[in-house]
Amino acid sequence: MERAGSTSPPASDVDGHGPQHLHLNVDEDGLILPKKLINPCLESKEIKDLHRELKINQRIGKDVLHQKCELTKVLEKRARAKEQKEKEAQEGKQLQRKTSFERKLQEQALKIMAAEQGSRDGSKDGEDSGHGRESDQAPEFLRIHAKICEKKIQQQQQPA
Repeated sequence: MERAGSTSPPASDVDGHGPQHLHLNVDEDGLILPKKLINPCLESKEIKDLHRELKINQRIGKDVLHQKCELTKVLEKRARAKEQKEKEAQEGKQLQRKTSFERKLQEQALKIMAAEQGSRDGSKDGEDSGHGRESDQAPEFLRIHAKICEKKIQQQQQPA
């Protein structure tokens, strides 16, 4: 029997990839002593480098997580809001820089929309209010003729 702490001869790998040099610790009865399992996350080179960097940064007092104080956050938020307002103002100015042709087109479109709304409202209100609006849009000689007819009708109703 072998002593505790001695090693056994090289053993072959279970997968059959050939001999593997394992240093096994054996106790006095010839039993293999368990060894601590390797944690692949902690043994990774990237993890070790990261851990080392964190330790160094903690020692020198550097804020690794980039936590900002409330004042800094508020100031940055205000700066972003100011930039957004300036951007919107510039876009508004660009829209206001229309040529005279574009302005005339817009005015004409507004007139047409107003006329359509007026005709819709006139048809909904009834004959009396619609007649008045039609007379405003009618040619001048038709308006004068309508006034004369209304006066004749009023004169005929009064004496009777």
